Amino acid sequence: MAQTLKDELRNRIIIASKNEFLEKGFMNASMRTIADTADMTVGNLYRYYKSKEELYDELTKDCKKEIDNVLWYISNIRIEKETRVYDVRFDVNHVRKVVDEFAEKMVDVYKKYPVEFRMLINEWQTRDWIIAIYKDLLIKVVKQNYAVDMFEKEVDLIGYSYACAIYSGMKRIFNSKFNVTKIGEILRTFLRGFVAILDEDISKIVN
Repeated sequence: MAQTLKDELRNRIIIASKNEFLEKGFMNASMRTIADTADMTVGNLYRYYKSKEELYDELTKDCKKEIDNVLWYISNIRIEKETRVYDVRFDVNHVRKVVDEFAEKMVDVYKKYPVEFRMLINEWQTRDWIIAIYKDLLIKVVKQNYAVDMFEKEVDLIGYSYACAIYSGMKRIFNSKFNVTKIGEILRTFLRGFVAILDEDISKIVN
């Protein structure tokens, strides 16, 4: 009986904290409000979780791990090259397939953890983490397929700029009111749009 009550109280904490973090963000979320919503004292809440950080990390750790796995998987795919009449560039069709796979995997994580996913993507700590990974991935793709040593600073800036734009777009898409299927379609279209533009922009720099 005591264990049942304890589990019930923990579930109330989880529900209340998800709503609070999603509505207000980590910085503005209040442990007192979470406690009030969960119908408990704030002192009792701290018996379960020592800090707001611990509570937030507990809520998001599984979702963050799955996002990490998706980004690691995508970052380790080698992009194929395509020989054209005047130069060699990355194979746009292959990159589109990679982009589609990335979109599908991210949407799968969102389906599994819709609240936690949005909690993470809305936070500046996650923003910096995702942008850094996107930037490294974009630069890796470019360096695999172009001789860019002479243009390292330009490529670095373009990689960062694209990564910021991708993060910003994904944040808006996943916070939209569309259903999961439509979110997947929009995300795929959005990411595909960057493929052709990136190919064109890098070519202008290195050719």
